[in-house]
Amino acid sequence: MPNPAAAKAPNPQAVLQDACSRSAVIEFHSQEGRVSEPAARARMLAVTDDALYIDKPHIIGQDPKFSWGNRLEAYFMDGENIFTFLATVVLSNCKLKLNAEKTVTGMKLARPRSLELGQRRQFYRTSLALEQPIPMTLHMTDPEFPLQTPINAQHFKGLVLDGSGGGIGVRVDNVKSAQIKIFSKFFVSFRVPTSPDPLVLLTEVRQAREIRAGQSVKLGLQILDWPSVRDAERVLQPFTQHLNAVQRAKLKAG
Repeated sequence: MPNPAAAKAPNPQAVLQDACSRSAVIEFHSQEGRVSEPAARARMLAVTDDALYIDKPHIIGQDPKFSWGNRLEAYFMDGENIFTFLATVVLSNCKLKLNAEKTVTGMKLARPRSLELGQRRQFYRTSLALEQPIPMTLHMTDPEFPLQTPINAQHFKGLVLDGSGGGIGVRVDNVKSAQIKIFSKFFVSFRVPTSPDPLVLLTEVRQAREIRAGQSVKLGLQILDWPSVRDAERVLQPFTQHLNAVQRAKLKAG
């Protein structure tokens, strides 16, 4: 939930306008608890002095329902920053004219007067840049069935760069950031040096930026509780142990 003591964006209007110009993805939950995980998502379309317009929110396999007065906890990215705000539904169903030829059905929110810088991570991140390379493969999931990987799914190969108890940073070569969408889901498979068995985790893209002069993309992946919290923790255990060993070695080396 947005924190009144959190750092504020210096120019909320400019940030919102930039996000709308890029049709940035916005992710939100209802404070009334009527929408279950995963979060509802939409595209940011336009902002005025008193309103923020988004396209029709959706959840895979569900039809989220919002109504006038619902309070929404919203999150979106602009550049390297995650922003969060608390808004109110003004119109749950409205028409928005994008240009002379196209009109879409969307939702009108009260424009937030301030934006908070969101928390980037809850876990300490351990860099693996100077350790033994860990090759990994990303397998794109089906947009309609996110727990399945189609036979013709895209696969990306790269290296694990860092990790924590809640996420993984990976590098993918010979690909542009535009090819990988924020909030898309991937199965990531890799093997840590101390374990003979490959690890397979379901993840969600939370950050994508080009590195190495555009030759590669660094992805920030959030680990999802799949197929359950207990199973995800069990699968992740060898990786967590490897990260702990790297940390201890660094502390010992001074």
